[in-house]
Amino acid sequence: MVELAGTDRMISPDQRMLVSRMERSIEGIKQKDKTRDIYIKRWLENEEELNGSERHDISSHISFITAQLLVEVSQGIYFLDKVLSERNKFMISDDASIPALMKHAYSASNLNFNREECIAIANRLGLD
Repeated sequence: MVELAGTDRMISPDQRMLVSRMERSIEGIKQKDKTRDIYIKRWLENEEELNGSERHDISSHISFITAQLLVEVSQGIYFLDKVLSERNKFMISDDASIPALMKHAYSASNLNFNREECIAIANRLGLD
């Protein structure tokens, strides 16, 4: 990203769009992380006093936001890796499935990929 943003040469419209998307995505990730931290802190500080429905609500928020973060970070890794490998031929395409994006991101990060978990995450977010 720094290389694209700081280059003297013209970047393609797709590369420019990627820079713009990544800036928005990073801000969204920061905000979601802060929101998730609030729920985690509430859970840790008040665990003993929470009734069943409060526990469920907090747990549900934490898992939903975590799923959003996993998908957004996977998309970022996918597109950044793609722009690095394709360089001047890079084109943004939104045709990859969530499990495919996540598989690529997990592989690029040397993490074990579990397709069923990724499908469950996509379903949880209504992205199936």
